[in-house]
Parts: sequence; C-alpha cells; structure tokens
Amino acid sequence: MSAEREGQSIGSRHRRVLRLLANAPLGRADGKLIARFSSEIFELIAAGLLEVHEETRKEHGRTITTVSVRITLAGRRAAKN
Repeated sequence: MSAEREGQSIGSRHRRVLRLLANAPLGRADGKLIARFSSEIFELIAAGLLEVHEETRKEHGRTITTVSVRITLAGRRAAKN
C-alpha cells in the first residue's frame, strides 16, 4: 500500500530519493545511493513507492545474482508532488 493512497505525506529525504531514482537510468539505484539513503529506501519499499527485483546473469562462466531497487509508477507520481 503506498503512502500516497493512505494520504500520508513523505519527507523531504524520501522525496529526494524518489527524484534521484526518477532521473536515474532505468530508474535504478546505484550502490552509493543505497548506502546513503538505506533507511529511506526500506521505508519507500514498504510504502510501495520502490520495488526490489532480483536479477541473475552469467559472467565469465559464473552465475551472479544481484538485486536492484527501482522506482514504481506511484513513486514517480509522489516525486512530482
């Protein structure tokens, strides 16, 4: 359930994270963003404004599993407010 649907407002740091992701390539967070805003990112995931995707790929004969954090459509709307 998103914060927007519950009528809750999000804080300025949350909005900053959403705006950074809205302007990022493919709407994905990089490691520096995750490290700097980890608590806000977890809160935005819980609110449904960000989502986590697991990705598996092969590199140099090894299988690598990574996790990416992406902004949702609701997150993009919240970033504009």
